[in-house]
Amino acid sequence: MLNLTAPDWGTYYLYLTELARENTIDLPEDVENWSTRKMLAKIKKIETKYGKLRPII
Repeated sequence: MLNLTAPDWGTYYLYLTELARENTIDLPEDVENWSTRKMLAKIKKIETKYGKLRPII
């Protein structure tokens, strides 16, 4: 059964790039080739230092 509510690679990629943009962090050019696990590790590292992404209103 397909779970359409679970985040996928694209969701994490979008969140990571927006998080980096909001905090003026440069990401490597090969971020599009990262695994989900690597993206989640980077997201956790950025959120620990800068906090979570602000909600879009």
